[in-house]
Amino acid sequence: MKCIRKASVKHVLTSTKRAELTRSFEEEKVQLEREIKQLEFQYHHAQKKTPSQMVPSLKEKFDHEINRRQEKQQSLQFKMDQLNHLTEGSELFFEMTDVLIDVEVGSKWVSAENALTIVVKDGVVHEIRESENRET
Repeated sequence: MKCIRKASVKHVLTSTKRAELTRSFEEEKVQLEREIKQLEFQYHHAQKKTPSQMVPSLKEKFDHEINRRQEKQQSLQFKMDQLNHLTEGSELFFEMTDVLIDVEVGSKWVSAENALTIVVKDGVVHEIRESENRET
């Protein structure tokens, strides 16, 4: 019989992973910059077609969207700065996932309270850990 269980996935920070994350953050920042420029263009285009009494609300909507993207850019820059301060070998939490566990008669039962962690290093599963959560 198979059971579904939650597991956290962590990646070991290596020079390869650092470069991959940095490249990903940079690409995302460039994409956000493109979106900001596109929104500015759309605003100026829409401003010409909008009655003057509606321009302030139009500007407010566009400013809100531009600010959201600028905040995302700042967040990405913060993540990049933090990434540069981490030492190689650090474990970075990436996601929670569901895993299938084989259960047979006579198998050792592991409580769902015990945390299951999958550690990935350079794209390969490096370790699977099961630890007890003791919150008492």
